[in-house]
Amino acid sequence: MRSEGTNPTTLAMNIVHARKRAGLTQAQLAEGLGISRPTLVAIEASQRPPSELEIDAIARATKSSIRDLLNLGPPDPTLAVRFRTLRGTDSAATAINALEDFGRRYKRLEELANDRTMRREPPPVTLDRVASIEHRAEELAATERLRLGLGDGPLADLRLVFEEDTGLRIFGLEELRGTKVSGLFAYSQEYGPLVGFNVAHDARRIRWTLCHEYGHYLTERFQPEMTLDADTPGIRKDRSEVFADAFAARFLMPTTGLSRRFSEMLGDAGGELRVAHLILLATFFDVSFQALTKRLEELDRIPRGTYEMLRGRGFRTREAEELLGVGRQQAPIDRLPYRYVSLVTRLYSDEMITEGDAAAYLHADRLEARAILQRVPTSGDQSDVGLETPIRAVN
Repeated sequence: MRSEGTNPTTLAMNIVHARKRAGLTQAQLAEGLGISRPTLVAIEASQRPPSELEIDAIARATKSSIRDLLNLGPPDPTLAVRFRTLRGTDSAATAINALEDFGRRYKRLEELANDRTMRREPPPVTLDRVASIEHRAEELAATERLRLGLGDGPLADLRLVFEEDTGLRIFGLEELRGTKVSGLFAYSQEYGPLVGFNVAHDARRIRWTLCHEYGHYLTERFQPEMTLDADTPGIRKDRSEVFADAFAARFLMPTTGLSRRFSEMLGDAGGELRVAHLILLATFFDVSFQALTKRLEELDRIPRGTYEMLRGRGFRTREAEELLGVGRQQAPIDRLPYRYVSLVTRLYSDEMITEGDAAAYLHADRLEARAILQRVPTSGDQSDVGLETPIRAVN
């Protein structure tokens, strides 16, 4: 891969970013490259262009991609600084880097396609001097439901709502598999709001994570956040974490819609509530049995401590779901945003990026990338109309 056509300043900034991410000083990298420190300083200051051999050596020394060094736009330095403030980042450092890179790649795709979206961002809401976190979460969840025109029922396609209507850029991170981290959030003026979720989690858990991170976006937009599993030993939730969970519960299960559905179900059952009714209600709102039960306890529709009582008596949610025929055979949540994949396939179809470029953007090997790219309509197809065919709008 040649460096002709690469912006020298951008390349220099990418080299600095790669070196710092690898935890190397200028002296250490220069020694590894077999050059003097003043020479590396000149390269990083864009005063001396590196040779192709030097670029290759820099990529290997910093465990970076030559393609990214040459092609990606300059990183947002403010985001990198904020990311370093995250607590407990050692176990999720690669995931943090991956989410940041997805933000850079998304921006680059939009630049190549000349298709930059306009973000309609609500103003951040402060939690300062809020007497009741739960009351504020209830208020904000209801406001957001109203603003987005969602009513008070279940959310059939939460991922689509967040990406199309709120501008969240959501990525499934393989790097979180095997960690205690369920989600990451970061915001950048350059990349927009970025959310990463753990691909090892089931769809309902991911839905909760997305709502949780959206709560952080609405209240603490400029503070990156890493959500650890609730059952992680020694984890104490701070005020913002308590709010984000409270918001997620109320956004997924709004008070009016949940109360109405509960009353209807109770009436149909002649006032005789059974565990099966709670299982079905959780399925209706597409949340976990635990989340549904805890929410009903908060609303005083069932006695406090019901969930703990059922667990203590050996109740197994998954077995109950299978008996009722409502097992969790949900379609997996897509790892990449639809629009992101659409931009990659469009640029590949227009021969503006190579298959290797596409694989890098898709964070996949060439075989997997090829399977995605083969879905792009070609001139030999029976129809010449594809998903990216332009339609003239009439004002």
